[in-house]
Amino acid sequence: VLQPIEEERRRRNHQDGWEGAHIHVVLIGGLAVLAKALHQDAVLRRRQRNFLAAVSHEFKSPLASLQLAAETLALRDPTPGDRGRLSERMLHDLKRLQVMVSNILETSRIEEGRMALAPERVTLAEEAESTVEECQVAATDHGVRVECDIAEGLAVNADPVAVRTVLRNLVDNAVKAAGAAGGGKVVIGAAARDGFVDVTVSDNGIGFPPGEAKKLFEKFYRPGNEMRRETQGTERR
Repeated sequence: VLQPIEEERRRRNHQDGWEGAHIHVVLIGGLAVLAKALHQDAVLRRRQRNFLAAVSHEFKSPLASLQLAAETLALRDPTPGDRGRLSERMLHDLKRLQVMVSNILETSRIEEGRMALAPERVTLAEEAESTVEECQVAATDHGVRVECDIAEGLAVNADPVAVRTVLRNLVDNAVKAAGAAGGGKVVIGAAARDGFVDVTVSDNGIGFPPGEAKKLFEKFYRPGNEMRRETQGTERR
């Protein structure tokens, strides 16, 4: 009578042991996944805070410049030459603010998948020259020369707004990188290859550590310490 009862007790103890071990493994795995998710969320939130801090800091510079120019015009009647310089500065600051706002809005639309593309024939040389002209003031301020090395007839089927956005962001980052190195040169190039076109934006600036390459396209990621940054920008490199 006792032998079957003892065997059943051992079987149940053995089963309870395996089930308990399985539950422990599942709990440990779940805690590990949860800890990883919380860590990634904390990293993303820290990057987002640093990104917003950098954007807020960058907005202050053109706003302060606009305020100074407006106060100068309000307090005294400048000479025609001074008025022209003040107007040029105000237009430059307004354009700078417009570019920053456009970058933020375009990034938001891309993240949410709301950017509607309308492909058409786009002449790359024309778009590149327009980008060079748009970035010329910032390039001059940084002591950087921007050049375009694209054949006149080279064209692609793409959304023109998207092309301009990509070129502007790449050139803007390249100008800042070259400027941080004390000045230099930025070259926009393009070459046809196997039915596609490779567009390149190269600079001789400070660059970034090779180990950072895989992280460059992560959300809100920018190399280095965001709170101790020497170069400005609302874009990701």
